[in-house]
Amino acid sequence: MHPFVRRFLPVFAATLLFAAGARAERIVQVNEIGIGPRVFDQPSVAANGSTIHVAFVGDSTGGNPQIPSTALFYAAVNGAADFTSTATTRSQVIVTPAVPIDNGPYTQARHPQIALRSANRVVILFQALPSDNPAAGFKLFRALISLDNNVVTAQQVSEVRDSLGGRMAGTLIDPSFALVTSDNTARVAYVENAIDVRYARVGLDNALLVGAPIPLTVLPASQGVLPLPRLRLDSLNRSHIAWAANNNGGTASGVYYALVKQASTGVDNLAIGATQVLPGGYRWGFPNVLVAANSRILVLAADEPFGPTDGRGIAGSIGVSLLNPDGVVQDGLPVAFPNVGSSASFFLSPPGQSVLGTNFDAYRPEAAVDGNNRVYIAGYGFVSGESPLRGTPGRFYSMTLSGVTTSAGTVAQFAEMASSPLPVGDGELAFAGTIPGDYTRPAFARYSGKSVLFWSGPEILSGGRNLYVTSVSSAADPVAPASQSGCSAVDDPRRGGAGSIPGAAVLLLPAALLALRRLARKAFAG
Repeated sequence: MHPFVRRFLPVFAATLLFAAGARAERIVQVNEIGIGPRVFDQPSVAANGSTIHVAFVGDSTGGNPQIPSTALFYAAVNGAADFTSTATTRSQVIVTPAVPIDNGPYTQARHPQIALRSANRVVILFQALPSDNPAAGFKLFRALISLDNNVVTAQQVSEVRDSLGGRMAGTLIDPSFALVTSDNTARVAYVENAIDVRYARVGLDNALLVGAPIPLTVLPASQGVLPLPRLRLDSLNRSHIAWAANNNGGTASGVYYALVKQASTGVDNLAIGATQVLPGGYRWGFPNVLVAANSRILVLAADEPFGPTDGRGIAGSIGVSLLNPDGVVQDGLPVAFPNVGSSASFFLSPPGQSVLGTNFDAYRPEAAVDGNNRVYIAGYGFVSGESPLRGTPGRFYSMTLSGVTTSAGTVAQFAEMASSPLPVGDGELAFAGTIPGDYTRPAFARYSGKSVLFWSGPEILSGGRNLYVTSVSSAADPVAPASQSGCSAVDDPRRGGAGSIPGAAVLLLPAALLALRRLARKAFAG
């Protein structure tokens, strides 16, 4: 990315960095320590109790960080570690040291997503170039990892192929998936040939398609460059999928939603076709889909500006839409007035296609919903004007949305903060980078009143980047036994320019003043 902290306006930069430092969270690198400008990036996590399983990609050779040769890695982290103590050692944080997952069939791994098949079996889907024919372009790969006493005892990587074992056509990227253990399959959304979103069912053991993929972007308006589909299952094993219809220009775009459900054993049907759930006017990107309940689906995305200031990490507006897929006829058509019922029964209001206030702004967010229907957001981005530091510092907060747990119309305010936005990381390490020409996204898992966060930040001496982990405290609640979060991106800034988000900067001020006062005491004492 850009040089991380070489160029800055001292006063504002110091305020932000001291605000981060005031929390004194312990920061640990997940990848193993080595020599040279190595690059580790694109984390995805799945939690089982206090153990947080992590998939990421990395180049451990110490080569050229501008042209990394990345393999898939697996590690596990102790979510119960005391990140608030600087005395906490790395060995107390790392449960399973990073292990390369590579038995030869691929090169250039990217964008892994991880899920748990059981407490000691892990499944990872990722994109990579096949070793036997890199010119074929990116394909999907499935990794199976077996664990015994937190040690990787077996690993298997296979290319995902069609039901007859043939290589799938096209360039295939950005998988998002969930497991159905009853039939040993993964329900997968992915991108074909850069703009088309597909749904498929994949056998876990043989990595073969079950049936033919279902095209979701039949309507040209629903196609997008970097659509980054997200898939989540509800309790009925229905697949809720959201993606962005962005393009390579600055035109505003929408976010689309589709529902796929099982029609009979091994057969999936499109239940709700591509329906725009966040309207144009903003250039929405990097969507999340969250299942609050079977009939309450939350779609969330952030504004992704386009132009000469791209890549500076300014947080963008957050858009949310709360949907009831059971409020309309599920006949495979998009939700529209003529064919499947009133959109008033599909878009729950509030919030229903809302743009949240500036305090909620984030840069390429990762989101999760807990058992108490609080929504957690991890992202990057300065919150006002042009970034004085050409990088993307992390920020994290939680919020409540009206309509997630209450009946429509009972709460007038769309959203409110459950915790003030907090900086993630400390000093230079807080500033995320990205693989050139690619993207990154933070990942996090909830555990016992805190969120454990992962991001790719600079390795100061070598010029490369490590995968770091720390925690921030937030409201105590039960953690789901197998929650997911994953990789998506960091390149563009916020639309709107200076002065657009003064409120969030004020939230950082008390911590910054406290840090400055402590620093002054040390200076006078020394």
